[in-house]
Amino acid sequence: MPPRKSAAPPLSLAIDLGFRTTELAVLDGDRPVAIPLRGSVILQALAAAGAGLPAVVHVTPGGDLVAGVEAEAQLVNKPRSTVAGVPRLLGLDHEALAAHRPAIWSGLAFTRAADGSVELEIEGKTHDTTTLCAAVLRRVKQGAEAALGAPADTATIAVSAGMSEKGRAALADAAAAAGLELRGVVEAPTAIARAWWASRPAGSARERLAVVRVGGGSSDLALASVGAEGVDMLARRSEPELGGADLDSRIAEWVAERVQAQSGVDLRKEPASMRRLAKVGEEVRITLSSRESEQMNLPFLSMGPKGPVSVAEVLTRSTLEGLVRDFVERLLAHARALAGDVALAGRPVDQLLLVGGVTRMPLLRRELEAAFGQPATEAFDDVGAIARGTALLGGDASASGKRPRKRKA
Repeated sequence: MPPRKSAAPPLSLAIDLGFRTTELAVLDGDRPVAIPLRGSVILQALAAAGAGLPAVVHVTPGGDLVAGVEAEAQLVNKPRSTVAGVPRLLGLDHEALAAHRPAIWSGLAFTRAADGSVELEIEGKTHDTTTLCAAVLRRVKQGAEAALGAPADTATIAVSAGMSEKGRAALADAAAAAGLELRGVVEAPTAIARAWWASRPAGSARERLAVVRVGGGSSDLALASVGAEGVDMLARRSEPELGGADLDSRIAEWVAERVQAQSGVDLRKEPASMRRLAKVGEEVRITLSSRESEQMNLPFLSMGPKGPVSVAEVLTRSTLEGLVRDFVERLLAHARALAGDVALAGRPVDQLLLVGGVTRMPLLRRELEAAFGQPATEAFDDVGAIARGTALLGGDASASGKRPRKRKA
């Protein structure tokens, strides 16, 4: 008889649990490797480029939870039963919804749980956010096992540094429900700093970093010292409910107001229309990072008393900057506070690392560079950086989920 093949050792996953997408990496020896989570060859190529698995869950009429690409396909057409941005809901208090409800959540029926957190009524059943997040993590686990041919039983997960203790506890429950033992929770700025150090030549001197990450649903700013001995977080500030989705909502609201003025139709009462506007708003916002204006064309968006309602608007970069100026100022207030710490220490930062599509906005980039007195570092691949850094930290005993130590910068 031929000898039996030994079973592949269990995998330990490194997961960047983002608002829009979930990125995955594992260690191959001491090298982090991104793992595509989408099905077809084309989608795998997208994942390798940073598209990742959509953090979206759809609840079928029968009550089944579908996560990932299949769920994202229902995002606009079935707004009352499809939830985007699932990670941001973890630990979110119901009272905070009024101020932090992006347009991509239009149509969802939020309710208040006994502990004050958010739940959702979908297809006649109450769903807690832990269960929804578990569906995303379960899909990640399945994708990893299918791609690598080995069981996955543990994970280190990266989250916003501002995630609440309630959110972290819910995350641990979600991981357990998905069949993953949570080895540690890594804060995103720590993972970014670790990924940066891995890209440096051997023998490089220790560096002081300013890290600014603006994700789809949250933002982090931090000062870190990084070297061969590891990452030392010196200070950090967070906006756990401010990200690209909130900027996209401003664009959706701007279009909705103009449509109402022109046709009398209030698109804000139409969840599918608002979600469609939010998705187009994201595309336009990204385009305006490299262009001065962009045409928005959405034919047959709705039906009004005089017939079909379509959108044909030109959004300029200057108009966008006016729409989101208050969001930018919130981020800059944190940046200036951290820059003040740097000035007190009398030692400037060596690198300014900008991570996330929003940081490519010329206005925000200019202001951040001015605040820290340092041009943004170009020689850094920020796509997948959090997952890569999380993989590198995954085997480190310091990746325990504790908050960074605060020292004088």
